[in-house]
Amino acid sequence: MNYYASTKQSLTKFFSNERENYDHHELDDQAIPSYLHNFKLMSFTFWQRIKIPLKKMSQREKGDVLDFGCGSGIMFPLLNQAMGEDKKIFAIDINPSAIKLAKTLIEKFKLKNVTLFDQDKQLETIEDNSLMAITALDVLEHIKHDELEELSKLFSRKLCKDGYLYVSCPTESAIYKFMRNFGGDAYHGHTHESNAYDVERILSKYFDVKLIGNLYFPISFFRIVECRPKVK
Repeated sequence: MNYYASTKQSLTKFFSNERENYDHHELDDQAIPSYLHNFKLMSFTFWQRIKIPLKKMSQREKGDVLDFGCGSGIMFPLLNQAMGEDKKIFAIDINPSAIKLAKTLIEKFKLKNVTLFDQDKQLETIEDNSLMAITALDVLEHIKHDELEELSKLFSRKLCKDGYLYVSCPTESAIYKFMRNFGGDAYHGHTHESNAYDVERILSKYFDVKLIGNLYFPISFFRIVECRPKVK
């Protein structure tokens, strides 16, 4: 993880420069204000949601990866270094503003191995049993339960037998809601359909779910899990 600190610094500089080109509500949908927030606990927490799964991925076998709900593409340079420049990065987001910013980031960081999707059906172009990792950071809580069931099946199908799914979700606890309100109107984002515990319950039907991060025990407002597909 020697690359993490320098890449984080480069990403912070990139988003600080780009934020004036976007409406604050567009950036909020991608959590950019939280990564750049002057309140250090908030910015630290959001970066930790990335760092914890990255550390796990760096310890495992390298391979192609899918960044589901990629938003601004903040994970791309980090995944590129964690998995290797010779590995493919597939990414999807249905938000046009996110796709626009992600394309700018790809160009800025000169990434040649990223395939960017803007429609769910494009995920079927990824070969089954081909992905070493899938990341879904702060996105599955926005998805209705019946749709999450189908998405869980798709994730399981696309991962190889030694692959892992990494998920972070808010707990919707009182302290989490306080943190969101503390950020002001620009930090409220889209409505959540569920919380971390609901998401983990659905995922557990198709994956062995292991908690790898709890921000911050004992008063949790984000949970990060590593999920391995159950025997097919």
